[in-house]
Amino acid sequence: MKNILTLLFVLFIGLATKGQWSYPTTKMVDSTDIYFGKPITDHYRWMEHLDDNSVQEWFKQQADYSHNILKNISGRDSLLNEFIALDKLQTTSYSGMVLVDSLWFYKKRMAGEPVASLYCRKIGQGKEILLFNPMTFKKGHTLNIKNFTPSTHAKNITIETAEGGGEVATIRIMKVATKQFYTDSLAPTLYGVSAWVNDDSFLYTAHTSFKEDAVEFHLNLKSMLHIMGTDRTRDKEIFSASKYKQLPIAPEDICYVTLDDEKKYLIGFLFTAANEYRAYYAPVSRIQNSAIPWKLLFKKEDKITNSLVHGKDLYMLTYKDAPNYRITRTNIDSPDIANAITIYKEGNNKISDISGTKDYLIITLTDGINNNIIKYNFKTAVSESIVRELQGQVSVVFSSNKTDSTIFGVTSWNRPFSLYDFNAKTNQYHKSRFDETVNYPGVDNIAVKEVEVPSHDGTMVPLSILYNKRAVLNGNNSCILTGYGCYGYSYSPYFSVMNLALINQGVVLAVAHVRGGGEKGENWHLSGYKTTKPNTWKDFIACAEYLINNGYTTRDRLAGTGTSAGGILIGRAITERPDLFAAAVCNVGDANALRSEYGTDGPANSKEYGTVQDSIECKALIEMDALSHVQKGIKYPAVLCATGINDARVAPWQPGKFAGALQNATSSNKPVLLRVDLNNGHFTENRLVTFSNFADQDAFLLWQTGDPNFQLNK
Repeated sequence: MKNILTLLFVLFIGLATKGQWSYPTTKMVDSTDIYFGKPITDHYRWMEHLDDNSVQEWFKQQADYSHNILKNISGRDSLLNEFIALDKLQTTSYSGMVLVDSLWFYKKRMAGEPVASLYCRKIGQGKEILLFNPMTFKKGHTLNIKNFTPSTHAKNITIETAEGGGEVATIRIMKVATKQFYTDSLAPTLYGVSAWVNDDSFLYTAHTSFKEDAVEFHLNLKSMLHIMGTDRTRDKEIFSASKYKQLPIAPEDICYVTLDDEKKYLIGFLFTAANEYRAYYAPVSRIQNSAIPWKLLFKKEDKITNSLVHGKDLYMLTYKDAPNYRITRTNIDSPDIANAITIYKEGNNKISDISGTKDYLIITLTDGINNNIIKYNFKTAVSESIVRELQGQVSVVFSSNKTDSTIFGVTSWNRPFSLYDFNAKTNQYHKSRFDETVNYPGVDNIAVKEVEVPSHDGTMVPLSILYNKRAVLNGNNSCILTGYGCYGYSYSPYFSVMNLALINQGVVLAVAHVRGGGEKGENWHLSGYKTTKPNTWKDFIACAEYLINNGYTTRDRLAGTGTSAGGILIGRAITERPDLFAAAVCNVGDANALRSEYGTDGPANSKEYGTVQDSIECKALIEMDALSHVQKGIKYPAVLCATGINDARVAPWQPGKFAGALQNATSSNKPVLLRVDLNNGHFTENRLVTFSNFADQDAFLLWQTGDPNFQLNK
């Protein structure tokens, strides 16, 4: 029997190499909707019923089919081993540092460990204590610590864990002194614990639906108060549409209540996918009232994206009348947002973040590639530039209103991530006790070129190009171009061992900083948003043409990728210009934007993409919907769609539909695969799962762009 199976597989591979791909059957069933007079037929609507046994079987068949091909690409295993070997060079990595009183809490991952564990130690040279190991907590399962929050005086700590690459977590409470868990267990929650009120009670965001893959799971959320030792059914409803009907809280709004640093006020935030958020506030002293007297703090039209309270002052980061943002201040006791004082004006560089220490406001400026850090003295109102010697992406990793000591993280395309302790009072800084310097082989050979490329309408689009200095750039290099372009998120430079492994092999990597992102401020975001979304993939196409025209690669050796919301970018790039790419990866991607608001967190995402309920926005959704643009008989590039079956952000049927449609439509004889991870979600902390996923994706792209070291074994 084994010999027969082996013979059949060899025969299958032989046929596959001739371009005859025997995909699992993907049925086509007509389902037509009329959108403001325009009929759109969706042959793959049946995939949206993920509970259906036939749908589950189809995903499993696609998973098996793609696995049997991907595992037989020569070079795939060696690439995976290179990822793992480079990762192990960093023997210890730290993240999530929090200081409460004199006790540090942090996550630490040792070389070879798939996920990090939770530790604590006293400030200075205190002994390190292992609090929680997610790899041994549940026998036979590897959890990941999604979040942790120490109580007011570090007596207790909440630990949020998820499994299978999922983001939906369970909240448990540990007594720090004994490392023992209380019986309290709160699940499921996507947004978790927001703040401790004292050492015995905390605020968290709860769901009214427990079906994690349903739209309802993301609707009608509530902020709750949990008192330790009580059943969750007795938790007090703090902030929600059902409790406070007089407040304009929409079903898709995420309710999230926290406290100001002085623990004087409750601040209730309302989020969606939009950059700006709304907020209400009330005295903490009224938390036990049957009804909390919420008052409006700021509204959507104030365009505030970040805020913090210092003493009686409320500091706000806003893009109102300032596309590159400005910082304003008002009194928290009697806020007047409309007449708030501007304490830091808009400049040429975008203000991307603010955070606070005991005596200073820390301001992060960016030009899209490099950051500058400014400190603003709360008392004197004097601003000055600091840590100017640190080049690249400099960000605040830890700050607290209890101290002027903070921690900065620094990275860039060719600079491994490092941590620095910084004293805001003295401006002195040095390598952090949490930092470990690693000398990765080949880092010194990474060349970085930052250029700007004219797009279809003449707009200059930033493009980052990474390659090995020793590589001969003669147009015969495999090149992988990626981009994102959504939510005003900037695709900032960062160091990756996976990128290093590819560059060491002579692969050219490029990042297109397309419109829809935030590299050039809020106007850049709004230029790739809803009705202007086509600029996102047209910018990407322009960057692809630049790489070809300037000798970095050729059409036969160019690949494109997009992840999550970047699925719109890559999906429409290859459906609009299938001739331009040899291969593409749509990684957990929004390939069916027209149906996005009917899946997982889609109702909140409609604030970014648009809604089918509005005629103009619906037309824009049809235009950005990759699935609707797949045509029979077109020679599409080789495509790998990837999904995690536990994905709570982008429903698995989005990349599933796209893969099925391309398999049925393409005439190029190039493979179209659907990689399905049955034990993963949108992303995961588990390094081994991540490395295996991207080893498959990169091997596929290098195979299809003609790299001789990555070919299908016969």
